[in-house]
Amino acid sequence: MNQFSELPFHSSLCGSCSEVCPVRINIAEQIGLWRQRMVNINESSKALHYAFGAVEKVFANPKLFRLAEKAAYYGMKLTPNWLLYNTKLNAWGKHRELPEIKKETFRDWYIKNRLKK
Repeated sequence: MNQFSELPFHSSLCGSCSEVCPVRINIAEQIGLWRQRMVNINESSKALHYAFGAVEKVFANPKLFRLAEKAAYYGMKLTPNWLLYNTKLNAWGKHRELPEIKKETFRDWYIKNRLKK
């Protein structure tokens, strides 16, 4: 594996980089294409390959997605901060703080309020 093969996976692909690019390069699209290339030429880690495979299955099945959504919601509420912000387990969290977890999920709120006009 080449030393730069993980770089395309170090972005959230939110599109902010494309929005602020002074020469209007669609950076998010380019990163997405490089991700595909890294997977196609087997330059991505096996763990990443399996993780994306699992996510694909969860996203393709609405019941499984809702179950994962609930598990993540309650899991995040129960996970202690020392574990969330442990720099050895979660280097990303070192300089970031997650927003407050709401009392209900968006889905729960939507289901409760979608019939109200």
